[in-house]
Amino acid sequence: MQFLYRTPCGIAYPDYVITGFHMMKREGEHTEEEKAVIIQTAEELSQMNTVFYSGHCTGIPAFEMMKQIMGSKLIALHSGETVI
Repeated sequence: MQFLYRTPCGIAYPDYVITGFHMMKREGEHTEEEKAVIIQTAEELSQMNTVFYSGHCTGIPAFEMMKQIMGSKLIALHSGETVI
């Protein structure tokens, strides 16, 4: 997964990304394999100097797993909220 863009000084990461990770489950809990993907995703994203605003499609259980790893680099974004 790469969120790189080129600048005159080289390659950089964006400061902010508004996204949805599409990890929501309609029924049941995540499998161990799905949990491993969620954790790996959060670990990789936490290495970036980027704040991620995540929409509802991430799902609460996945968001909570990612938040434990990403801390302040992951923020829930709800309908009607403003990002400045």
